[in-house]
Amino acid sequence: MKYKGRFFLLLLFFSGNLLFSNLTFQELRQLEKKLPDLKGREKVELLNKLAEEYQLENPAKAMEYAKTALQISEQENDLDGQGYAHLQIASNLKTTNREKGLKHIQLSEALFRKSGNRKGMIYNFIIQARYASSDEKSPPARSIGLYFKALEMCGDKKEYVNELKRIYVYIAQSYRKTGNLDESDHYLRSGLEIVSDDFDKALFYNQLALNYRDRQNFEKELEYFIKAAEIYRKLKAELRLAIILSNIAQTYMESHEYDKALPVFTEVLTYYKDEQTIEPRLRTLLSMGKIFIDRKRVDQAEQVLAECKRIIPGIKDNYLNFWYYQLLSDWSFLAGRYKESRIYLLEYIRYKDLYLDEKKARDLIRAQEEFNTKIKEKEVLFLKQKNRWQLIVFFSLLLVLSLGFFFLIKKFYFFFIFWKKQKYIGQYRIVERIGGGGMGIIYKAHGIKDKKRMVAIKVLKEEFFESEESTARFKREGEIIDQLDHPNIVRVFERGDSNRRHYIVLEYLEGRTLEQVIADTAPLPLGVCLDMMIQIASAMEAIHEKGIVHRDMKPANIMLMQKENGRFPIKLLDFGLSKLWFHSRLTESGMVMGTLSYHSPEQIKNLESTPASDIYSLGIVYYELLSGKLLFSGESISSITQKILKTRLPPLSSLCKDLPEELADLVMRMVAKKQKARPPIREINEILPKIQAAIHSRISE
Repeated sequence: MKYKGRFFLLLLFFSGNLLFSNLTFQELRQLEKKLPDLKGREKVELLNKLAEEYQLENPAKAMEYAKTALQISEQENDLDGQGYAHLQIASNLKTTNREKGLKHIQLSEALFRKSGNRKGMIYNFIIQARYASSDEKSPPARSIGLYFKALEMCGDKKEYVNELKRIYVYIAQSYRKTGNLDESDHYLRSGLEIVSDDFDKALFYNQLALNYRDRQNFEKELEYFIKAAEIYRKLKAELRLAIILSNIAQTYMESHEYDKALPVFTEVLTYYKDEQTIEPRLRTLLSMGKIFIDRKRVDQAEQVLAECKRIIPGIKDNYLNFWYYQLLSDWSFLAGRYKESRIYLLEYIRYKDLYLDEKKARDLIRAQEEFNTKIKEKEVLFLKQKNRWQLIVFFSLLLVLSLGFFFLIKKFYFFFIFWKKQKYIGQYRIVERIGGGGMGIIYKAHGIKDKKRMVAIKVLKEEFFESEESTARFKREGEIIDQLDHPNIVRVFERGDSNRRHYIVLEYLEGRTLEQVIADTAPLPLGVCLDMMIQIASAMEAIHEKGIVHRDMKPANIMLMQKENGRFPIKLLDFGLSKLWFHSRLTESGMVMGTLSYHSPEQIKNLESTPASDIYSLGIVYYELLSGKLLFSGESISSITQKILKTRLPPLSSLCKDLPEELADLVMRMVAKKQKARPPIREINEILPKIQAAIHSRISE
């Protein structure tokens, strides 16, 4: 079995904010004693500090302190205290409830923006990046981009040294994750230049050691681990020292210097002696047991495994259990206790099954094949010892038949689930696929009981199933449309999930998008254009009255239905990027969402979207509808953004000679670069009907 114990120890070292603390546990206890004597903002500051310090040692206590800080800061109307408390809570939730943690990050960002706290915003970017880096589906470039935003905010100011050292370490870790070790080294050495505290130096030494480990340069790896260990030994930081020593011992094991590894492991055990370090103590013992068994030191292995036996009943980790029973089985076999070895092997098999069940389904078959091979090898060894050759055929046939029956049932079960998943969603049967976008696929479907009732079902794409952010945005789209009841906005009938597939049931519409109409027949008659513009503006006013910003207004999201009573009914679609404008954004800072050509200048600059942003996008739609010309296009994102930010649009009246002057002026005001220059939607809805009435009056005369 490939040895994996080392990676736990490294993850333990980097799992919390205590990474950057230079306080001993005794000093923390002294700070706690001051709490009863403090009030107001001073108490909030200390509570937030304790919450940060206890992230690694005692997450439950850290959460308790953070929640208390939030409660007091809300009573004191302390915006900064609230912002830091939200971030401490988010840090605590990163591995247990990411969706809830992201909401706390958003609240923190809004509070720091309101108070103008620059340090708070830097810290917020750091926590956002930590969330991104811990998401397996998130590319490293995303977290690195957020770290650089924080780095840019720090500038060259000495007051941000504490923030800078965090950022340097996290950027280095992110580059190491991508395999760019030289760039990682650069930021670690830059960090060493600005820190003076020994604790901080030890942190950077440890990171450099990890980089050299990835290069398979064990000599340099040990050099930096030993530097870090010397600092922690001098400062009597026992927990950190134990972790560094464990890394040193693992390095010796990888270079097959087992005699050097054993005394280091022995010293580590002297520091892992309380209930909070029971798991790392067990891992250390198992590492020593593996060395003794590999070197056939039966008596020493027996002593180590006896200590493991005392600890293992309180351990729920299936991996640790199956590792323990594997070593126990190997030791029994080495000691000639074949019957006991078989019993322990069965326990090893049971825990390995439980461990494998925790993995994803796509890894199960490959792991099962390796596992079956190991069983066969063990069975053959046992039977050779007892000369029971006849049992080989019996057990082999039994195993093959059992596995064949199991895989046959599993195969047909998966076929059934796959067929059902492709044909049914909730209480609806899929007829055909009719469209799709960035996050969802749209199907035409009918009710299982009422086949005449046709609906459109929007389903979240499978690649976004594990993304809490994408799932939240998809659910939010249905919630937003639920709030709207307007003849020009698509209706929602139902929301839910089926077989982990989130879906929204919408009314089924037949027609063409405004994008197709403009491409095929623009420019349209002025009367037809005005009628469409009035319908769209009416829908937009209903949206803004509910406190919602659409953020993705474009011709592709506007549907023209079949002509009724001399006019084309309009339906506004796709609220996937919409938000309540007093809520923080779900999208990460620096990410471009929606269709770029219709973004307002403030969206391009990644500023907060407001109703005025929708007015700008709507103005671009009106301009293209009336002129028949696509305004902003280019070969790259940068070329399009430069046009949006810098190009002055030609007056609409110069392109459409017969256009009423009041209408041309209205559209040009809507596409103004500055938000304050754009008219509100209510004014637009007052002007457009007047223009339409004036045109009808001239025609009747």
